[in-house]
Parts: sequence; structure tokens; C-alpha cells
Amino acid sequence: MLKRFFSSQLRINMLSGVAMMVVNTLILAVSYPVYLHFLGYEKYGVWLVLATVLSFAQLGDLGIRQAVMKLVAEEHGRFNMQGVCEYAMTGVVVLIVSGLCILAAVLLFKHQIALAFGLDQHNTDTVIWLLPYMACLSVYVLLVHSCNAMLSGLGRMDLANSIRVVGRIIALLVAVLCLYQGRGVASLLIGNTVSYLVIHIMSLAFLRRMIGGPWFRLRHLRWKRCQRLFGFGGSVFGASAIRILVDPFNKLMLTRYAGVTTVPVYEIAFRATAQIKGIFVSALSPLMPEVSQLSGQLTEAARIRVIRINRKARRLTTVCMGPLVAGLLFSAPWLLALWLQNRYEPAVTSAFRLALVFQLVGLLGTPAYFTLLGMGKSKYAVLGALFVAVGNVFAVVIMVFVIGQLWINTIFLSLIVFKAMTTIFYTFKVRRMTRKVHWEAAVGAPQLTARGARLRTAGAT
Repeated sequence: MLKRFFSSQLRINMLSGVAMMVVNTLILAVSYPVYLHFLGYEKYGVWLVLATVLSFAQLGDLGIRQAVMKLVAEEHGRFNMQGVCEYAMTGVVVLIVSGLCILAAVLLFKHQIALAFGLDQHNTDTVIWLLPYMACLSVYVLLVHSCNAMLSGLGRMDLANSIRVVGRIIALLVAVLCLYQGRGVASLLIGNTVSYLVIHIMSLAFLRRMIGGPWFRLRHLRWKRCQRLFGFGGSVFGASAIRILVDPFNKLMLTRYAGVTTVPVYEIAFRATAQIKGIFVSALSPLMPEVSQLSGQLTEAARIRVIRINRKARRLTTVCMGPLVAGLLFSAPWLLALWLQNRYEPAVTSAFRLALVFQLVGLLGTPAYFTLLGMGKSKYAVLGALFVAVGNVFAVVIMVFVIGQLWINTIFLSLIVFKAMTTIFYTFKVRRMTRKVHWEAAVGAPQLTARGARLRTAGAT
């Protein structure tokens, strides 16, 4: 089916995203029992506390990774390797500065951070001991992700995904080896450090081969490139932050006005369906660098190709996701009962079905969302996320203070309504901005390098 819809490289990139999600799921399925066997619930909980710090530290990314991917792809589409090197170098410097700020904050408040989790003295000492190393790893991870994003921007997301999978496998193997040697919680830190080191080395090796020379040079640092990175990355970061805040708000309101027992029902329905959606999002994510390359060309052929890619991606999503959703909606009671065993409750089924519809509605707008990002219109990502978040908060407040009661199903229904309106908005914007009269205004008017002009002329002839 993919062969019928997309070019060979884009097809490979999409399949690699699905494969990466499947392998990551299998690695998680294997790693949980292994880690619990060696560490037990208490020590593994200490690692999860440290991993939480690592996750929050990733906010220092500021959307730069996505911005590097998009803008490198744009310059690559113009055959401008000088521009690729400038965005790459500028992105790395920005992430180093951001990472050092995070590192300083963690080192300064490491005792307060450790005490905030309310652990006993022994586990608190372990967290304080490992926290500086986790902070250093967090800074390094930002740089590794940037290099990996450059590969995706150069049209080789399949390589980027494959390298990440290799890294995940190495992390598990090294951690198990260290656990067997009795190194305790530090084993997982060692495994992750070795993993990211391997990912970095492999990414740099492929980048050097594809760019054709060294790109990490101070002369490639440009303030204007920095402004564009922040302009695009800031919008992506803002949209992500808004989406992250919706989930804890709903859980808080459910706890206060519907009872704490409703929170696990909401969590199971939302997370399970999000995992299903994640497989398809991974397959569609190569659309952004692909559209970025095409938007950098500013030709009629590129415009038509963007339209076709968006249309075919939307059709593929409907063809694949539609039957799957229908099957899950029908079989939800039996599947959930089999999964949850004696913990199954009928309320989970209705919540799961509504959450599944919500994810489907969001997925239908994903091709248009990635297309807009590829065309540099990241502000619409913020507007869409903000619209859904504000709509969700408004609906919950109305239910609590006007109706006087809050239900899980009505939360999901409100999310479906506002997400559907956002999907329609994204689709309309893509159609409008890919019209010939709006194409130049949508993607700008880039200047081709001499080499890019020669290559384009050669391709046209």
C-alpha cells in the first residue's frame, strides 16, 4: 500500500518509524521484568525518580531539535550545504548553552530536588550521588538528539530511527551486564550513557559522509540562523507544553470532583489509545522533513508534490486506522477484560472507546499538521494545541460549576469536539497555503546557491 502512495525513500522512512515503535515496545516489555528482578520495586523506583529529572531536563530542548530537522531539510532541498552546516552548528551551540543552564540549576538545587521526592535517607543519598551524573547526561542527550535530527533533516530518518533502536538495545544489554556485576541503580545510568555515546558516534559518522566534510566549525555560527531556530522551535515547544498540561489538569479535576477512583480509568483509556496512535504518528513523522525539502525548492513541481503527499497521507491514515478503530471499538470489552483480568470494570470500556475516537480524530489531522510544520508555519501548532486545551478547560469548568458533576466520558466528548475542529482547521490551512497564489508567501522566497541552481537545472533537463 505504501508503494502505491509514496516515493521509495519516504516509504522507507515511514516504515522505519513503525519498526522503531514496535522494537521499542518489545524492549520495554523485556526490560521491566529484568530490571525488577535485579533491583526490586524500591531500587527501580529510585531510578524512575532520576529518570523523571532527566525527562524534565529535556525541556531544555526548547523545540530546537524539531527546528534543526525542519530547517536542515529546507536547506538540503535547496542544495545549500553551507546553510545546513550553519543551522547544525548554531543549533548545537544553542543546546549547549541551554544544557549548561539546566546543569547549573540541578547542581545548585540537587539536595532540594532529592528531598522533594520524600524518599528514606539511604535512597535520598543515592539520588543525590547520581543526580549530577544524570544532569550531565541530560546535557549530552540534547546534543545527541540534535545530531540525530540532522540525519532526519537530510532525508534519512530511516538511519536516525535505526541508530536509536541500536542505542536502545545497547542500553539494555549494558545495563543487564552491570546489574549482573552488582552495580545497582548506577547500572541503568551506565547503560544509558553508553547507549547515547554509540548513537552520537554513529550519527556523526553518517553526517560527515552525507555533508561531505566537517560541519562543527565556529565560522558556521550565525545569529540569523539562531533567530529562525528559536522562531520555529519556540512554537513547537509551546504547543508541546500546552498539550502536556491538559493531562494533569483533567486528573486533578477528576480527583476533586469525581473521586480518585476515576483517575486510573482515565489514565488507562488515554494512555492505551495514545500508544496505538503513536505507531501511526511515527509512520507519518517523515512528512515534515520531506515537505521542508520541497518547500525549500519553491517550484510548481514541489507545490504539486506537497499536495499529493498530504492527500495520500490522509487517505492512507483513513484506510489503515479506520478498520483498526472499528475492530477495537467492537472488541474493547473482551480485550480490556483479558488485559486487566480481575481489575476490569465496565467504565473502562466506554472511556476507552471515546478516547479511541479522540485519537482517531487527532490522527486524521496529523498529515496536515506535519505539512504545516514542514512549510514553517509552526504558529498553527500552538494555536491548535491552545484551542483544544482552552476548550477542554472550559468544558470541565462548565460541568463542575454549572452542572455540578464531572464525568470521564464528558471530558473525552469535549476533547473529541475541539480536536475535530482543530483537524478541520489544519486541513483548511494546508489547502489554502498550497494554492499557487499563496505558495511563495507560505514558504518564503529562498535564494539558491550557485551549486543548488546548477543541480536544479540539471534535474529539470
